[in-house]
Amino acid sequence: MGGRAVGRRALSIVATVAAVVTATAVGRAGALPPDTVPLRLIAFGDLHGNLLPPQDSRGEVVRSDGQSVAAGGAAYLAAYVRQLRGQADDSVLYAVGDSWGASPIESAMFHDEPTIEFLGDLDVTAAALGNHEFDNGFAELQRLRDGGCHPEDGCRFTESYEGAKFPFLGANVTNTDGSPAALPFDISYVEGIPVGAIGSCPATPPNTFAATQSRT
Repeated sequence: MGGRAVGRRALSIVATVAAVVTATAVGRAGALPPDTVPLRLIAFGDLHGNLLPPQDSRGEVVRSDGQSVAAGGAAYLAAYVRQLRGQADDSVLYAVGDSWGASPIESAMFHDEPTIEFLGDLDVTAAALGNHEFDNGFAELQRLRDGGCHPEDGCRFTESYEGAKFPFLGANVTNTDGSPAALPFDISYVEGIPVGAIGSCPATPPNTFAATQSRT
């Protein structure tokens, strides 16, 4: 991990899929060049709606004293993100693909609405689309983004579903006529400085969905 600072020009970040939570270290203010602002970038991927810790050794980590302890799931992820954010004055948080889809029952039973709610509670800055976000088709992806009850099952998780509190990014996701089907980028402001993130989705076979994805 290295230090990352934002100058007084826009910083463009390409969001790529990562299997673990990562974060840049924030340099000490005295070591920064003039007219810069330290910024912590935090990213995680492949959550796949795993809101509960895994029930086998995959959900364990080994501490420095050699003891295995449970890890994984929404509570552990939220605690780690809170810790990372607490170490910096300014931070941005990106979900970088496969946040839902191929989900266990605690998310899949409710059409992944609990995972969307959890990401909103985490105050995710933006979420890049992975291939699994399209598991149930483009219309369902739009519903999860914009809100509304499931067309067949209604609202199971809450009385109403308001949609995502964060943008979905897919610079290479297009409709069949070639027009954009998702936002290509997001711009946030950190102490008045624009910070840009570009989301790029892994390619899938053409014509699988109402929106097709082209290789970059």
